[in-house]
Amino acid sequence: MDTVIRVVDDLVRNFLKMGFKNILIVNGHYSNARPIPVALQKVHVDFPESGLYAVNHWTLVTEVIAKIRKSEICHHADELETSMMLVIKPEKVQMEKAVKWEPKFSLPKKFAFPDLFGPSKMLFHSRRTMPCRDFNDRPGVMGDPTVATKETGEQILNATVDNLAELIVAIVKSEEMDWK
Repeated sequence: MDTVIRVVDDLVRNFLKMGFKNILIVNGHYSNARPIPVALQKVHVDFPESGLYAVNHWTLVTEVIAKIRKSEICHHADELETSMMLVIKPEKVQMEKAVKWEPKFSLPKKFAFPDLFGPSKMLFHSRRTMPCRDFNDRPGVMGDPTVATKETGEQILNATVDNLAELIVAIVKSEEMDWK
């Protein structure tokens, strides 16, 4: 986590020094969702007039995903990610090897639901307490890629692009606002 913070901090500072006014980071990896905002907060102390933004790509489309998803758990190499890959790089997807796998947590689902869109109330839950810690025992999946479709991927990607474009326009318009 410290490395991600330092890398993001360094990159953003350099872009700002080159004259960029706004920086938008679109995160695509769950484990970076916490360190990226920390880095931006650190940079903001030295560049308070800059527009620093970060968004997880999956949070741009939560409403769409709620309507189209078929699987209960979506976390890693799951229905959603596999569906997007069926659009982006279909030759890399081997659906015949897809398997459903759901992690077992030591806490009840009420507290530690392993779904990016689920009702989990935990900010952190160490996987070391999970019986599934042995990576040789699992396929690298957290969810059900077997129900992935190209159509689902197209819907997710189209909504992501549309919402990202809307966000960018809002960021540009925010420069015109009188903040005093």
